Amino acid sequence: MISGIEEYAAKKAYNIIITQSNESSEKEIDNCRTLLSGRVDGMIVSRTKDTEDFSHFRNVLKTGTPIVFFDRTCHGIKTDKVIIDDYKAAYEATEYLIKTGCKNLLHFSGPENLKISSKRMWGFADALKRNGFNFDENLILQADTFKKGKELIFKLHKEDKLPDGIFTVNDMTAAGVLNALNELNVKVPGEVSVFGFTNGIISKMTYPQLSTVEQNGYLMGYTAAEILINKIENETEEITTKIISTKLIIRNSTKKI
Repeated sequence: MISGIEEYAAKKAYNIIITQSNESSEKEIDNCRTLLSGRVDGMIVSRTKDTEDFSHFRNVLKTGTPIVFFDRTCHGIKTDKVIIDDYKAAYEATEYLIKTGCKNLLHFSGPENLKISSKRMWGFADALKRNGFNFDENLILQADTFKKGKELIFKLHKEDKLPDGIFTVNDMTAAGVLNALNELNVKVPGEVSVFGFTNGIISKMTYPQLSTVEQNGYLMGYTAAEILINKIENETEEITTKIISTKLIIRNSTKKI
C-alpha cells in the first residue's frame, strides 16, 4: 500500500510522511496532531483496530485538511474511501474450501468493531448457509495475529476439535496457524486446509505456501493517493468510494478443486 502511495505521490511531485500507530489509538491521535502541526496537505489513513472514538479525525477535517481512508474506514465520517468488497472475498474463499471437500470449517476473525472483520465474518457465515451447512457463532473464533492463530490451533488440537478447513481474517493469522500445524505434524492440506487474506509477502514464505485473497494493496494505495491529490489540487467537495477488485490466489495450503 505504501509503495502505491509513494509512486503516485512522486508522479505529482508530492513528498509523503509515514507514521505508524502500531495498533495504538493513542499513538494514532498523536500522529494526527503531529501531521497537522506540520501543515500537511492531506492524510491517507487506515485506522487502528481499537479506535472507537473518531473525534481526532473529525478535528482534522474541521481544519480543511482532507482525509482518504483505505482498508479500515470509520463509520459516520463523510470522507473519501478506498476499500475492497470484504464480504464477497470472504464468501468466495469459504466457498472454495467447501468445493475442495471441507466439511468442518472455522473462521479465525478480527474484532467485530472493525467493519472489515464483520464483513469477512458474514461472508464466511453466508457461504456456509447457502451451501447447506449449519452455522452458529461457535464457528467464529477471535484470532487476528500470528500469536493468537498459533495458540488457538494448539488449544483446538488439545481439545480434539481441529477442523478440516480454516479461513483466517489475514495472512499473519494464517501463518501462525500453519506454524502450529507444522509443529503438531498435522498435514496441510491433507488434514487441514488453510485460507488467508491479503496476499502479502508472508503468504509466499509460509510452508506450505498460503492460499489467500489478493487484496491488491499496491493499487489500493495508488488509488488513495490519486483521490487525495486530486482533492487537494482541485478543491473538490465530491466524496468518492472506490472499490478495488479482489481475486483468490490458490497455492498449496488448500486442496485443488
